[in-house]
Amino acid sequence: MCALVLASAVLLTACGAETSYEPAASKSATATPSASATPSAAAPSATPSATPVSTETPVPEPAAPVTVTTPNGLHSFTLPAGWSAVPTEPLPMLAHSVGLSPAAFNILDSSGNPVAKFESGADLHGSVVPSPGHVVYDAQELPGYTNKIGMPVYFQFESRPGFGETASGSIAATGRKYAVQLDDDGMPDATGMDTGTAHGTVSMSDGDIRFEALIDPGAFADDAAAQAWIQTDIYQQLKAMMLSLTYNG
Repeated sequence: MCALVLASAVLLTACGAETSYEPAASKSATATPSASATPSAAAPSATPSATPVSTETPVPEPAAPVTVTTPNGLHSFTLPAGWSAVPTEPLPMLAHSVGLSPAAFNILDSSGNPVAKFESGADLHGSVVPSPGHVVYDAQELPGYTNKIGMPVYFQFESRPGFGETASGSIAATGRKYAVQLDDDGMPDATGMDTGTAHGTVSMSDGDIRFEALIDPGAFADDAAAQAWIQTDIYQQLKAMMLSLTYNG
């Protein structure tokens, strides 16, 4: 009996110990990964802002005026912006001309059209030319500029009768000749007789100069058309250029 009771106790003890045992491995096998182990999604990159593109056409800066000086350094004048002066063959020297330094420029506007001519170091004076019936449309004294004997020099826009040879060989009027030029014979009368020494020339220490616009003989139908031309840009540019003439001697 005692032996039987002892055996039963041992058996019960063994069963209780078996039901209370839990392997350590079974606990760790179900562990949930930590949140830090999950890779985070890459942040979307910022979209670069578009650089605004100007639709305005850039306006070019206006060309600066250019000062032209003769090779001997004595005469200078300022061209309107965009105009140019091209050296050209000067007038031929006369046999008795001594010590002159001739120079000449063809003056072109911003489109390349010839609009005026400047000549210096020439021998142009020497004869009195009477011209009845001349008309002065505009005249202005050059500031601070005098000829070789101290007389003032004038910018002039005028017309005078043109003369030419007829079929019979005689001389007759052939319309009017219009001129924009410099002169040193004093301020001309508005109308009437005009007597001067080679119209359109100025006597300087290095020879005569001639500064004149190139005008088509048929440019003006009458005096009213000539007066109207004074209001144009091209006339004002020609006048400003001629009035800018300086003598550096």
